[in-house]
Amino acid sequence: MAAIKGHAKASYYLGVMYMNGDGVTKNAARAEELLTIAAKKNHAEAQYELGNFYYFGHNGSKDVKQALRWYQAAAEERHAGAQFQLGKVLYGGLGVEEDRKLGQKWLELAYDNGVTDAREILNTATADTKIKAKNVASKTNKPKTKSKPPSKADKPPTKVAESKSTQEIRQAKKGNVDAQYSVGIRFLMGDGVEKNSLKAVEWIRKAAEQDHAGAQYQLGIMYRDGVGVSNSESEAVKWLRLA
Repeated sequence: MAAIKGHAKASYYLGVMYMNGDGVTKNAARAEELLTIAAKKNHAEAQYELGNFYYFGHNGSKDVKQALRWYQAAAEERHAGAQFQLGKVLYGGLGVEEDRKLGQKWLELAYDNGVTDAREILNTATADTKIKAKNVASKTNKPKTKSKPPSKADKPPTKVAESKSTQEIRQAKKGNVDAQYSVGIRFLMGDGVEKNSLKAVEWIRKAAEQDHAGAQYQLGIMYRDGVGVSNSESEAVKWLRLA
């Protein structure tokens, strides 16, 4: 399962499912275990959710110190939600010693990253702590660079993609597990081949059944979202556990 192989994304998704009881029986201990695995692999979403896990006391008791540890880890990875939550807690002294200067720093970063709620908190501060407006004009008025015409040596991108996909399909048919996974992703995304979710599932499943962690993870997500297969939480959990 994910805890053994350490697949960060699979551990994260499965951890959230256990935390919320989504498709599985709610289990705080298992959620903490899986989220921690992913968080220690620098998965920012897992770090943020682990922060929420401790801050909101999903295991029965609130632990602000641990929450801030993981919020900060995610915030440093530019996770906007973590930047906002970290800033809000520090700025308001919510369970910790108030630090308005540091709190303002994280709230401004969160605002710059699209969290508009950060403005409301900062607007309660004194006049010298207002958020600096973005200079949109400087971004939109940049001189456009002329694209050079393709040289004869340049191969059209679509043709390059097609040749690579042809090679990968050939290898996949020979049983190459990595190629099977890559071909599945190509069909899923329409990269060099016509987009086809059914063929994507077919090739990804072939790789997943040969213990390819990435394919097992992707198959789990496809079952979770009902892409190319009927939505099935039980199948999603099965493959995410194997990933």
